[in-house]
Amino acid sequence: MQTSAPTPQLGDFRLGAVLGEGGSGIVYDATWGPRRVALKVLHGHLVATERERSQFFAEAQRLQALAHPHIVKVLAFGCLPDGRPYLAMERLEGETLASRLARGPLTVTDALALFGELCAAVEALHAHGLVHRDLKPENVFVCERPNSGPNVSTVPGATAVLLDFGIAKELAAPASTTTQDGAVRGTPAYMAPERFFGQPAGVATDVYELAVTLYAMLAGRLPWDDLADPEARLQPRPLVDLASVPAELDVEIRRAMSTRAQNRPGSAAALYAGV
Repeated sequence: MQTSAPTPQLGDFRLGAVLGEGGSGIVYDATWGPRRVALKVLHGHLVATERERSQFFAEAQRLQALAHPHIVKVLAFGCLPDGRPYLAMERLEGETLASRLARGPLTVTDALALFGELCAAVEALHAHGLVHRDLKPENVFVCERPNSGPNVSTVPGATAVLLDFGIAKELAAPASTTTQDGAVRGTPAYMAPERFFGQPAGVATDVYELAVTLYAMLAGRLPWDDLADPEARLQPRPLVDLASVPAELDVEIRRAMSTRAQNRPGSAAALYAGV
């Protein structure tokens, strides 16, 4: 008689399926006591030194204290028996914004409704002294609102929740833009051009990534074809060429995608007010 294989265990967590994997770590569907959670286990090279590990725990503590309806709740953090740091977060039901956009762009009304929630989340991060530095549709979850029903294939009845704080950092932290092995922290396709040249992440770079995300929400694609070439950022394709949007909205989005950080809106709230 065959016996079922034991459920994999990582410390106090019983692991289920892999929900996602990226540059900062692996996210598992996991059970923690009676609770179902999303367990993010960071890649070791992101916190290779004691200083980086201490910084991660300080950031995680701030995130755990952050109670915001559009930021995923951090329930616990620490180190697994093998030494890798983890974040245990609430398990959400829905899909990523990237999955939603794979079926086509959003209308202006629907995009701005979700974008306002995303900007509010980023503004809250900044108010608590943190920058996200990897804002993109893959790191935004589209969830059903309470009592709205299970269908999140369309935006009405849905809400945006910001995910993936594996590479968030303090605004006042040293200006490191790379990991121990020299990799730039973030996603090049959405990254502000100054970060390709060693400038640190900050409010202005998060604003830039927000603007690129809004462009993708409305156009269903990015503003440039060569995703890794910072020079391509000098000539983003006008949004009005790809989507039925007001010209003023196109202007505001492209202002927020300026290659000069000082020309961008000064905050996530200012960006949303402008669009």
